[in-house]
Amino acid sequence: MDYEKIVQKRNRYQAVRDSIPELTLQSYEKAFEIEYTHNSTAIEGNTLTLIETKVLLEDGISIGGKHLRELYEAVNHQKAYLWEEFTEMWMYIYQEHSTRRHLLMIYTGRSRIFMRTLHGRVVN
Repeated sequence: MDYEKIVQKRNRYQAVRDSIPELTLQSYEKAFEIEYTHNSTAIEGNTLTLIETKVLLEDGISIGGKHLRELYEAVNHQKAYLWEEFTEMWMYIYQEHSTRRHLLMIYTGRSRIFMRTLHGRVVN
């Protein structure tokens, strides 16, 4: 699949995304999260099936006959995935806030304040 086809598919999705009900989007995201966890841990040798992974992650019910390592691996993978989503959202909000604060200070004529960027942080 070439890049142009991918861009076309993304554009078609973005055009109709707002018409998809929120509950449906949440359902798709949850299904992706479970399948992603299952596939990622299966690559590492985890023997949980997709259904077992779903039961473990959604209901919190452990599966008999499986090693604790496999159960913890799936649960920890899900936690890492959710943490990554949270930090992406937080970083976006932080960057937007910092940029707006910086622009506000520039445009209000407070030129005596020297601002520089240090490791992604705005420092006065």
